[in-house]
Amino acid sequence: MHDDSYGYYDSDGNPTTKENDQLDYNEYYNNQLTEILSSEKYGNNGHFVEVWMDGAKGSGQDAQDYDFMTWFNTIQKYEGEAAGYSDCMLFGAEAYTTVRWIGNENGYAAKNTWSKSTVNYENNTIDSNSSGGYTVGFENGNQWTVPEADARITSGWFWGTSKNTPKSIADLGSMYFGSVGNNATLLLNIPPNNEGTVDRAILDRVAEFGANIKETFNDNLAASEGTTVYADNVRGNDTAYKPGNTTDGDDSTYWTTSDGTNTGTLLIDLGGVKTFDVVSVEEAIQNGQRINSYTIEYRNSAGQWMTMDLSLIHISEPTRP
Repeated sequence: MHDDSYGYYDSDGNPTTKENDQLDYNEYYNNQLTEILSSEKYGNNGHFVEVWMDGAKGSGQDAQDYDFMTWFNTIQKYEGEAAGYSDCMLFGAEAYTTVRWIGNENGYAAKNTWSKSTVNYENNTIDSNSSGGYTVGFENGNQWTVPEADARITSGWFWGTSKNTPKSIADLGSMYFGSVGNNATLLLNIPPNNEGTVDRAILDRVAEFGANIKETFNDNLAASEGTTVYADNVRGNDTAYKPGNTTDGDDSTYWTTSDGTNTGTLLIDLGGVKTFDVVSVEEAIQNGQRINSYTIEYRNSAGQWMTMDLSLIHISEPTRP
């Protein structure tokens, strides 16, 4: 918005109409995209997998239209199928959105988040079912839009002497479970300082956060020796869908029920009293998103069956089954 081409002005710098505009901001923007996306010196070895279209217009919002279609074509030309890749993911691209905003900037998704939105290409609109500060999505939407929870590791998006303290591991852990744990990807902003580097305290916290995540999921009791998995229904009694697939660590295998059976029970016998702090349940996403609801129960050391409260996130206090 600070470039001379932003908005509509004549050769003397006076406001004018779109038809009489002297400098074309959309062309300027497209040239920037072309430079960055076509050069190996930028990005992940010269390749980008997502372009984040903010869409903000600042003070010139009444005087500048965006030529999104030209920009989208440029993006896919250099980073999409035309360049030999999969489609480059687009954030904030209206009907062409494949990665959507989660509805807030806190790093949290709604408990029941669907991956689909409803888009209208004719009107170039998208409806991701905004509710309570989240985009909840639709079970029967017509376009897959990956929910992305963007958040800050400090108090601000940009570095400053009063906003350069990283969030605690407890806060980041809650954010992780509240985003990734609720069917969203977590996009964590790491701000460079005024010297073009990242503060050591922030770098250390990023490394600590990553190590914390790995440690949290390092020991999978459900896959340990002596564990047995049972199910009340297996699709066609076919071993290809056996309950043991849920703990084999292979995302290409899964357990499922027979056609027409809309409920099922899976029982994991840990072989004794065990202590754990996380229950991780994943859907076979290669088949789409199908599960509407589920309940987790555990038997405590007294032999009583208890229902786990899925609305609570416990990071440091283990559950004793």
